[in-house]
Amino acid sequence: KMSPESSLATLAKLSYAMVACSFLQEINFLRSFPSYNLVIAALAFFLYQTAHSFEEDHKPSITQITLIGCFCTLTMLSLVIDLVFCVIWGGDVIGGDSVSVKFSFFCFIINMFLKLGALLYGTSAQIVLCKEYDAVTAPTAKRGNADKGNTLETPRDLEAEGKKQEDDDLSEESEDYN
Repeated sequence: KMSPESSLATLAKLSYAMVACSFLQEINFLRSFPSYNLVIAALAFFLYQTAHSFEEDHKPSITQITLIGCFCTLTMLSLVIDLVFCVIWGGDVIGGDSVSVKFSFFCFIINMFLKLGALLYGTSAQIVLCKEYDAVTAPTAKRGNADKGNTLETPRDLEAEGKKQEDDDLSEESEDYN
């Protein structure tokens, strides 16, 4: 089982490699490659830095979970776009004469594998943080406000007390249906 801290630390290391590949793929001047990889690498490093700001209270924040979800969504979308780019332009790049374009394409493909690893570690961190967040908030989460006497009874509670819960009847015979 991976801890979210170790997953995000590995994600930060992958972000350094993604930044390097992003810069290296831009060294050619003959063909343009997608440049959003640098933004995704910066977001991966940002996630690692924000993880340390939430460690003081030792409980995960919904903001951190949302940021990781955003990162995973953007990374998945960029991988799909990368695959489309490779299908459309890969044959021309490989068949071309320029070595710098081929090197940039190689760095682009390496970056795809790095993003796949980053997606794996980001997803595992998000899953663990979601479980920890649910464990922290579940015991205190109650339906209604118990200290004000405004509790909502669940159907199981009603059955235990022998009461019957009244549901809104929206059948055709009901007055509210029409």
